[in-house]
Amino acid sequence: MNSIRHNPLAILVATLLYFVLGAFWFTFFQARWLAGIGRTMQELMATGRSPFFAYVIALVGAFLLALFLSWLIQVTGPLTPV
Repeated sequence: MNSIRHNPLAILVATLLYFVLGAFWFTFFQARWLAGIGRTMQELMATGRSPFFAYVIALVGAFLLALFLSWLIQVTGPLTPV
């Protein structure tokens, strides 16, 4: 079995890109998302919860996803349609 060697720089770049692209995505669709959950931005801000915690959870989740994808790609090896 091949040993798994993660590239820390690639994982960091993938994490940050996922986080930044997600920020743009949710900013662009913010009004539709709020309508979908039936809330307003004022109602969300009135909960008293810090948005910092949500951003930390999102960043950790993006890191775990990048780490998992690094592992999965190395375990499965190169896949081609032929």
